[in-house]
Order: sequence, then C-alpha cells, then structure tokens
Amino acid sequence: MTSASTDMTGLADAVAPGRAGAGGAVRLILGAAQLGMAYGLANRLGRPDEAQAHAIIGLAWISGVEAFDTAQHYGQSEQVLGRGLARLGVSGQAKVVTKLAPSLDPRDDAAVSAALERSRRLLGQERLWGCLLHNAAWLANWRNGPEPALRRALDEGVVANLGVSVYEKAQARQALETPDVRMIQAPLNAWSADPEWEDILALARQSGRMVFLRSVYLQGLLLLTPEEAAARLPEAGPALRRWRDLARWLDCSPQELALRFAAGFGWPLVVGLESVEQLRENLALAQAAPLTPDERRHVAAAMKPLITERLIDPRRWPAA
Repeated sequence: MTSASTDMTGLADAVAPGRAGAGGAVRLILGAAQLGMAYGLANRLGRPDEAQAHAIIGLAWISGVEAFDTAQHYGQSEQVLGRGLARLGVSGQAKVVTKLAPSLDPRDDAAVSAALERSRRLLGQERLWGCLLHNAAWLANWRNGPEPALRRALDEGVVANLGVSVYEKAQARQALETPDVRMIQAPLNAWSADPEWEDILALARQSGRMVFLRSVYLQGLLLLTPEEAAARLPEAGPALRRWRDLARWLDCSPQELALRFAAGFGWPLVVGLESVEQLRENLALAQAAPLTPDERRHVAAAMKPLITERLIDPRRWPAA
C-alpha cells in the first residue's frame, strides 16, 4: 500500500495549479454538496439536475480540478458525483474524499464498514483518497469507536487517508493529537480568521497534515447584500456593508475578496456551486493572486468589531 505521506503529496499535486489551465494562485477542490441537495444561504437555483451536475463535474475536470469533496450526508451527492466521473471515464484518476454519515453509530464496526463500502461503490472508487468523520465528536472515543473499521480499510488499501471535518478550534487541535488523522477540513474565511486558527494551520503543516478549507464564502453569506440577507440573518447587515466597502477599497468584488483572502491561508479551498456559470466564475477568480499579508491584516482588523460567533457559525442561523 502506498504510504500516507506519499498520498498526501499526491493530494497536494491534485489540487495544485496544473493541466488544462487550472492555473492561478488558488488551489480548488470541487465541493459536491450542492450536486446532491439544495445547500447554502445564497442558493437561488436549488439542486442542479443530473445533466447540469455532470456538466459541472466535466468542466471542473477539463479545467484541471482533480479533487472532489462529498459526504454520505449530502443527499444524492455521492451517486451523482460517481456517475459523473464514470461518464467522463476518470473514476480511477479522480481524487475523492467522502465523509461518514453522522447518524452512524461509530462503535458499530460492521455498520461503519458497510457505509464505507457503499460510498466506494456509489463513487466508483477502488480506493478513496480520503474518508473523513463528519461528526468530530467521534474523535473523543476514537480508539473504541470508528478506528477499528477505518484502520482495517486503511490496511486493506481501500482508503488512502483518514481525517475529520471540524467546526471548532478545539476539534482541530484534537484532530492534530490523533495520529491516524491525516486530513482536516475546517471552516475558514475572512470573517472567521483569527490568530488561533493561524496557529492551528501552522501546527498542521509542521506535522505533515493536509488541511482543506471550506466555507470560503460562509455558505454564500459573504456574497449577499445586506438587503438580501435581511430576511434570514438581519444582524449581518453592518458586517456586510463593511465587507462591501473593503471590496471597493481593493477594487474587486466581494466574491473575489473572499476567495483571495482564503487563498492566503495557503491550503486548498473547497468550493461548492450550483451551476456551470458559477464554476466558470470561480475558475476565473482562482487566477488572481492571494491578498498580501498587509491586505489580509487590514481586512481582518476592519471586520473584527462586527463579527459575532453567531454570524460565522451556520449551525446557529435560523432555519430557512
């Protein structure tokens, strides 16, 4: 079996600027949540149909995006992604990361193994690049919980890397203390960045972990006007007004500001979308250089007084 360290290097290559003009300074991973369900605060299009989803996957692939992020909990996402990759004839080349359903009992070895096998089948993957815990609370009982089934999958070569999707800094630190965890997916963006997260990312790099950053657009909130956000999250108004002022100061759109800020963390960005046009926009924006350290510090300092924990944690937002 290929070593974990070799696989981690390969993953960096898979999302780095590469063939067919994936280019730019920003490394992208296609987030497939929206391909399986309606997802995100700014989602006006709903879930794309199968043909649209396959067009998104196809454009991503020919544009140089070779890594894909999905989950058992994302509706029909695994099925749609698997069929899309098979239709392109690239199932064996794509780098696919999925997450175990949080509804599973992590102590049920057989159930965890069966769920993993189902994901491999749906995704058409002989070997998953990554299998992540979707519920970071499972880390607290790692040894007596999901580890036996996942360790066996690792040893059998059907999974290359194990990891976890976190929400909180304490969970990220716990992941760094768990030797088997090689991949960490974290929600980081221009509104949630702080020195503690920067320290965690530095520790991850020092220990040879791979970090994926999701929620670059904060589930679409950073793309809305204050008026658009008013119905669902009216308290976001002052922060959104400041955010748009900063974008004007940097002579860019709020979307470009969000992507270029997140690119400054130096890790691949998981970007989800509902249409080919949105993918084209993200691919174009990925050509831009990250913000400079001074620009990032200015943006973070300007936003900090207006940011609350509720604003940056979608779990606390009122239901749609």
